[in-house]
Amino acid sequence: MMMRLFYAVNFDDIVKKRLSDIQNALRAQATRGNFTLVDNLHLTLAFIGEVTQDRSGPLRQIAETLKITPFELKLQGLGRFRRDGGDILWVGIEENKSLASIYNKLGGQIAEAGFTVEKRKFTPHLTLIREARLRPEFDLTAFSGQLEPIVTSISKISLMKSERSQGRLTYTEIA
Repeated sequence: MMMRLFYAVNFDDIVKKRLSDIQNALRAQATRGNFTLVDNLHLTLAFIGEVTQDRSGPLRQIAETLKITPFELKLQGLGRFRRDGGDILWVGIEENKSLASIYNKLGGQIAEAGFTVEKRKFTPHLTLIREARLRPEFDLTAFSGQLEPIVTSISKISLMKSERSQGRLTYTEIA
């Protein structure tokens, strides 16, 4: 059986509520968009892709043994990746040495375990909406400037499984 896996930082309900509030404000300005389900809001650190059940063992081991000194993460500002079919709108992550260190360590361990690691530059962000189309009069930059930063403590990294169940994308922590 194949599983679609990725490593992520998950957030508590307080952070997810604040992110949901931002989504709802954007929903009022969107003519279209695929909004990330509140339960699925996360920060991807490494996307692994399709893996067989028996090959997932080393990936689980990495998640369970990766030592993390708790650190503060600041989510602030909105941005967009422009796409023809609609933009991706996201919350930014303030530059963070602890997060960068974990990202690099994780990538090294994934490669050592025999898996491919993405080569593109790490741009930490949290996707709020895919295929977004906003009203032309809406000023995303001004809206973003009014948002209070969200500060949270991070103490673990999770190996997540992504699957579709009854038409809904569901992310489940497996290690």
